[in-house]
Amino acid sequence: MHGWGGRAGEYFDYGQNLFDNLIERGDIPPLIIVSATFYNENSSRDFGSSIQEFREFHRDFETHLMPTVEGQYHTYAVSTSPEDLAASRDHRAFGGFSLGSVTTWLQFCYDYDYIRWFLPMSGSCWYYGTYGDFRFEENVDFIEQLVKDEDLAERGYFIYHAVGTQDAVKSQSVNMADEMLHRPDTFTPDHYVFYQKDGGYHDFNAVLEYLYNALPLFFREDV
Repeated sequence: MHGWGGRAGEYFDYGQNLFDNLIERGDIPPLIIVSATFYNENSSRDFGSSIQEFREFHRDFETHLMPTVEGQYHTYAVSTSPEDLAASRDHRAFGGFSLGSVTTWLQFCYDYDYIRWFLPMSGSCWYYGTYGDFRFEENVDFIEQLVKDEDLAERGYFIYHAVGTQDAVKSQSVNMADEMLHRPDTFTPDHYVFYQKDGGYHDFNAVLEYLYNALPLFFREDV
């Protein structure tokens, strides 16, 4: 998922060679990559409207995006019924940058039944609060309780959280990570890791490194 003001397909503008090379070298298996958007044709691109749009994206994902893609291509889902899509969650990942990272956290909060692997890049969870009102403890409390209530440690989940040391908005990621890493009994290294790119900025160069490091950790045969 793109960030503020982005568009569908933009990951293929700067990531296509990375994806192709990772597959060709055998670092990741052949897979379907969807470069989606939380905007629609009539969406305003201002910041406030963008926040409203990504907060509703999980509904579009469940109702339209996931069934459409998996109904058109051969995937691990036997059908596009909610039950079969949930049964194939081990073979589905979601990631995003900036506001797309915030969207990724919300996907974890809403769509853990359908997704096992998560890649939030340069952004924290805004299930509670918003930009400038970062309720880190409250959000991590919610995520921790969700993990326990839904038995996600046993069912399996993995979050690769990343940000650059020179990222203009790194503090929200660092503070979120600090809160999670202070709960090691819940967020073990098998379920959550935090990576900081030395000298990394809030840009696509950093995103490419995060993708390069994280994607080979998803869909592993030993899981």
